[in-house]
Amino acid sequence: MGCAEFFDSILFRRAKKSDAKWSISKRLFLTFVLLTALVVARAFSNLFCYLILAVGVLVLAFFTLQECCSLLAFLLPFSIVLKLDADSMSFFTFLFFGFLVKVLIYDSKFELFSTIAFALFGVYTLVFSGFDQITTIITIISGLLLIKKADVLPVEGQPVIYSLSLGLAISSVVALFRENLPLIDKFLSNATLKLGEGEFADRFAALEGNPNYFTLGVNFAIACLVAITLKEKPRVFHFILIGALTWFGLMSISQSFLLGYAALIVLWFISAAYQGGASGAIKFLVFGAILAGLVYLFASDSIDVFVRRFSNEEGATLNTISTGRFGIWQTYIEEIFHSPRILLFGSGLNRLGSVGRATHNTYFEVLYSLGLCGSILMLFAMHKAFDGVKWGLALFIPIAVLLVRMFGISLITYDNFWIYLVMLKMLGVSFSTSKEIKEGDGNT
Repeated sequence: MGCAEFFDSILFRRAKKSDAKWSISKRLFLTFVLLTALVVARAFSNLFCYLILAVGVLVLAFFTLQECCSLLAFLLPFSIVLKLDADSMSFFTFLFFGFLVKVLIYDSKFELFSTIAFALFGVYTLVFSGFDQITTIITIISGLLLIKKADVLPVEGQPVIYSLSLGLAISSVVALFRENLPLIDKFLSNATLKLGEGEFADRFAALEGNPNYFTLGVNFAIACLVAITLKEKPRVFHFILIGALTWFGLMSISQSFLLGYAALIVLWFISAAYQGGASGAIKFLVFGAILAGLVYLFASDSIDVFVRRFSNEEGATLNTISTGRFGIWQTYIEEIFHSPRILLFGSGLNRLGSVGRATHNTYFEVLYSLGLCGSILMLFAMHKAFDGVKWGLALFIPIAVLLVRMFGISLITYDNFWIYLVMLKMLGVSFSTSKEIKEGDGNT
């Protein structure tokens, strides 16, 4: 079997329309290859950053909505380095809003109660956060709008998840050579972990720069891939992507990643046993043993650091085990409940408490930033955005993984989080319907 036939068999669109939901079109895959080359070249000249934007604009103009959405998913892990300098806006943001315009041209209808919910939440956050947060507020409302539109778009969730997974894997490979890529390296900070007196370990964060935010995307992508294998017929490339992303995730030496991954494994086993009985459980255990062996073979150094990290926790307090988070949470709880204004209306988006650090917990972040009134409005807006999705057992895995990760990271002002929710809705719609995407749907 030649290279082309191999990719045809595992990734590209088959001749039958019934296989469309598994597909990434060949022209889109070639676009991914071109963009990867441009990202590497961009490390030596900002000119190539403009070329990446130009390619993205052409895709938005002439490709289907399915392909445009997949393109954004692929580019998302590269977004931090798709800008001219550290203070400028990422070119990914321009493509994101370009995609939103394409979506609104395709379907310009607005459901009344959803529109009211989004508007109320937007006005509330603007009043209590201030105009300096207008960009963040627009991004959040845009995310809610795309979540709502996901069930009327000719977009299947599976290719979008594959594109995100490929983007995470390829951006991670690029990051391995960041020291030789000057204009990329300058955007990324070095994350280290103290193991002992004068002894530190490097923490891998791909092109994200922050191990916790990087591994959030990795946890989410793996969880969605697992959901697909439970809902549809598993394929070889599913497990290749799961293995590669697991390796990169372990290189982060992130306790949050490990916690999310542990929840994923437990839920995967329960789901496999529930759906396939003893046979399903045995297949899971066999695959798990193979995956564990391969991961240890390639990531033994990271696993050894994890072991040392946990062994150093002997006799530690809750605060040290949580790397300082428990103390931060206590401070924010005290500020919330000692201030009626913060408790009711919040302090505004992206505001830090007296501790001078973020909440490192999405639940506390929502309450501190928005108060009880704003939290209720946000939950109502999200309810209207996700209205109509039939949540099955398979989708519960990525949902649960996100909920677990939200305990250790602040997310409501993190742009990627809202895009992950859009992808989740698309995957949910794909699972709950049997619609097929016809060739050419979504061209505008």
